[in-house]
Amino acid sequence: MKKLLSLLMPALVAVSINARDRVDSIRQRLFDRDTTTVITVAHRGDWRNFPENSLEGINSAIAMGVDIIEIDLQRTADGHLILMHDPSLNRTTTGSGEVADNTLGHIKSLRLRNGCAIHTVCRVPTLEEVLTATKGKVMFNLDKADRYFDEVYELLERTGTTRQIVMKGYLPAAEVKSRYGKYLDDVIYMPIVNLDLSDAEARIEEAVRELDPVAFELMYSSDSNPMPRKAADMLRGKSLIWYNTLWDSMVGGHDDDASLADDADGYGYLIDSIGCRIIQTDRPQRLISYLAARGMHDSASGTRWSEAKAAEWSARQPWLAGCNYIPSDAINQIEMWSADTWSPELIDKELGWAEELGFNTLRVFLSSVVWENDRDGFVKRIDEFLNICAAHSIRPHLVFFDDCWNAESHYGRQPEPRPGVHNSGWVRDPSMSRRENPDTLFPKLEAYVTDIVGTFAGDDRILFWDLYNEPGGNDQYGASLPLVEKAFEWARSCNPSQPLTVGIWCVGDKRFDRLNSFCLNNSDIISYHNYSGADSHRVLAQSLKMLNRPVVCTEYMARTSGSTFETIMPILKEHNIGAINWGFVKGKTNTIYSWAETIPSGKEPKVWFHDIFRPDGSPYSKKEIGFIKSLTGK
Repeated sequence: MKKLLSLLMPALVAVSINARDRVDSIRQRLFDRDTTTVITVAHRGDWRNFPENSLEGINSAIAMGVDIIEIDLQRTADGHLILMHDPSLNRTTTGSGEVADNTLGHIKSLRLRNGCAIHTVCRVPTLEEVLTATKGKVMFNLDKADRYFDEVYELLERTGTTRQIVMKGYLPAAEVKSRYGKYLDDVIYMPIVNLDLSDAEARIEEAVRELDPVAFELMYSSDSNPMPRKAADMLRGKSLIWYNTLWDSMVGGHDDDASLADDADGYGYLIDSIGCRIIQTDRPQRLISYLAARGMHDSASGTRWSEAKAAEWSARQPWLAGCNYIPSDAINQIEMWSADTWSPELIDKELGWAEELGFNTLRVFLSSVVWENDRDGFVKRIDEFLNICAAHSIRPHLVFFDDCWNAESHYGRQPEPRPGVHNSGWVRDPSMSRRENPDTLFPKLEAYVTDIVGTFAGDDRILFWDLYNEPGGNDQYGASLPLVEKAFEWARSCNPSQPLTVGIWCVGDKRFDRLNSFCLNNSDIISYHNYSGADSHRVLAQSLKMLNRPVVCTEYMARTSGSTFETIMPILKEHNIGAINWGFVKGKTNTIYSWAETIPSGKEPKVWFHDIFRPDGSPYSKKEIGFIKSLTGK
């Protein structure tokens, strides 16, 4: 468990729609009293994966598509507002004592603990840090902020975030006006009414009359109380209704746990029987998946598959085993797909070897360069390739973009391999020079993605779409995120029957945090790359399985790095994780050589880095072939 947090889903900050529009959209739904959707509220952020009230947990919740995040405030000895629920440091940090007795400097030296009380790499954030990092991306419900709201509002004005705040309370209408009146043009105030109290109806009537609130937070302990249904009638067309599903006594037993057992008795009951349209939850991803399946929530990813839909897809698949494939006579994607170098006979022969191994899928890179220069021929060759795959009982998954290896590419004759150099001719897609003007480039790439996905959107010969290989590579890091976001948007617009994914990689490297978190929170099925040894790979694999989605390892197996078929493939099969190694037939890509070492003479290394077969079909290792077949059932 101590390694789990550092390996799984670091922080994310960006979402796939314009940030300013995101908050405006949420506010509009509130002020319109929109009952066609349900607004989601994450209690203390995504605290099941990150520490409560952490910036990392907040960013993860934003990535899920949460609309509002509830956070708690305390003030330090030197007057700084920080995120923390308890007045004491003892439970949630590695420190001790009261927040009010410690300076910000000392508190910043501490580490936050997760829900299992294990210390993490996360630090206590200030309110200002959180507001600055999330400006325009989400709304916040500030709890325990009324004690120093004048100070809070100064921060809101300084950070330009006054319109992102929701306050709630039990105060009578007159006191609300007195305390918050000058802020109410920007800050939203919602009355809280306990429906178990005898004057609940009168409180609701007074608040509607005096405050005209966009929503009420209601609570009740048992369905024997008639007030929840009556309140729904009273507030219809006037105010939205907010319920907290954190524990059963707040919502008549229809809490998060009830939904885990039966959605109809949890979230479904609140929505359909007592008019709830704002739900605060400790399981935001679970709630969003349920709402998305009902068409009642637009998450950050647009129309990401629900967990149930992804599970249904997974149940129809065998255990997935295969490789990253390019024919041995092609140095890169362009050479594979170009008309002059297209080699269906060789592909058919090599895929016969894959079928004999028991491989049932292949990861195959497409080429925007070929599409731009020969669209009709390219689509025809994809169709021919899919037919060859089908003849060998193989369903490939196709890759659009790539940040690896050579920065520039060109159509036509490709370079010859450089002796002993790993992937000497592989090219990024799109080329780096084209990325300098995204306003010109993106419409072309949109046409490319929507053409290919749209053409094959209902084609059962394709297993899934892998939209982007190793985004952020070659020191691009977050610069690749806009294209990742657009790739999801463009592909989803085609409503494909196949799931979408972008694999995470370099897990634990903070420079890839934003990309990896976005990919995890927007992929229909989870995919990842890992070339480490068994112990590290097992921890990551187990962590990703906790996300309740199908998982596929789309790159592994680098023999001299300790990632071998014998050490890794059994782990993947044990956890029903797809096993897609890099490399198949020794060829022009030179992937028998390590990426870390060049052999200028071109002499074959004693231990191959990747690849399984020689061009004549003989194996690199007969023992290895036997081992693979023992796992694939061949």
